[in-house]
Parts: sequence; C-alpha cells; structure tokens
Amino acid sequence: MSQQCKQFGISFKKRHHPFLGSYYDLGLIGFENVIAVRSRSMGPLGYGGSAELASRFQRATGATSVIQLGMAFGVEESTQQIGDVLVSTEVIPYDHRHYRDALSESGYLVNYDSATRMNAAEKTVNALRQFRIEKPASDYNVYFGAILSGAAIVHSSAFRDELTRLVPAGNHRIVGGEMEGIGLLGVTKHPIWCVVKGISDFADANRDRIIEESRVIACRNASHFLLSSMTSSNTVTTAEHS
Repeated sequence: MSQQCKQFGISFKKRHHPFLGSYYDLGLIGFENVIAVRSRSMGPLGYGGSAELASRFQRATGATSVIQLGMAFGVEESTQQIGDVLVSTEVIPYDHRHYRDALSESGYLVNYDSATRMNAAEKTVNALRQFRIEKPASDYNVYFGAILSGAAIVHSSAFRDELTRLVPAGNHRIVGGEMEGIGLLGVTKHPIWCVVKGISDFADANRDRIIEESRVIACRNASHFLLSSMTSSNTVTTAEHS
C-alpha cells in the first residue's frame, strides 16, 4: 500500500500509540483523516485478528467508515481473473451453520440457513460503485456483490462450490470469499464497513502454486482502486489492511 500511496501523492507515515500499537497515517484526504492498520494475523480470530483490531481502532478513533483491504478468492474462473477487485455489498458469515446427524456417507448433514447475509455500508458501496461508473478504464475488473467470509483456510474447489450453492440466496450474487471480513460484523451496531479485496486465487488446488505472485497483484489492485476512489470522492475515514 505504501507504493500505491506514493503514486497518488498520499503520505504513509508509520505511527505508534502506547495502547493502539503501530498504524500508518495517510493524513487528510478530502475532508477526512485517514489511517491504515495492518492485521497481525490472518483471519478474524485472536489478538491482532480482524475482529479485535477493527473494534479497538474504531472505538479509539471514532471512525465513521472502515474499509478492509487485502486478497480474496474468486468463484467464477470463467469470467473472473487474478487481480480483479471485489467490493462487498454483503458479507455472508458461513461459519454460522448447523451440523446434524444423518444416515449418510458422511454421517451428518450441513445446513447453512443461519448464515444470514449482512449488509455493508450502503454509502460507501454506492460511492465506490459511482466512482467505477465514472472511471471504468483500468487493468482489472471490479465486481460488486456478496462475499463469503469465515475462519477456514479454503484450498478446496468442492468446499467453495458447496458454499456458493448452499448459503441462503439473496438479491446480490456471490462474487468471492475470504477470511477477515467476518471480523467487521461486530464493530458497530449499524454497518460502517466495506470489504475491498483483489482476487489472488480460486480456492482450489492451484492456490499454493500461484499465491506468491498473485497476492501481490491482488493487493496492489485493491489498493489502487480504493485510493483512486478516495482521492476522487472521499469514501473512507479508516482503512484496515489485512
């Protein structure tokens, strides 16, 4: 993200707070002060995970918007490409599922009916969508839709397809999945968050073979899209970088 900030003429100064720890000060963008925080661990759990980190910084700063950057997996290899950007209109916490004993090969049945779709911040999503309409030309596509989120590390196309098939249907199509967005759901009573992530893989057996190169492309494009929109329409007061 530091290189992207340099490209846009945005400061990226490392700061340290005795309670909050380290973060990066991006200064005043538009009429808002913006900071970036790097997760200390992958996923939503534990100290320094997305849930703890987002809650701690939001309470300390009073941020009215939290945007999570990083990488995600895509779900449509026929239309999506590595480096395309996903913007959450909703997050689906797929860990909210029921297992029941059953006379089946696995010995149980899985029910995803409780994986209720959670709306992202409408104002932020609309601003990002409007920016994309006004500035369509780029090296990557941007997909708006529902994003699967859970603590599991998914390297299985079969499990990926199970999720897209069995989670409750909604008005927004599923465009991808990741691990940290679920940590934002408890930050405030009303959603102030949005997930913006680049596609690094498709949650399949090829993931480990390509990830070293693809994660760089994914995070670069997600940062580029967000910073482009911020400098045009000022959509964010706090960015969490995972």
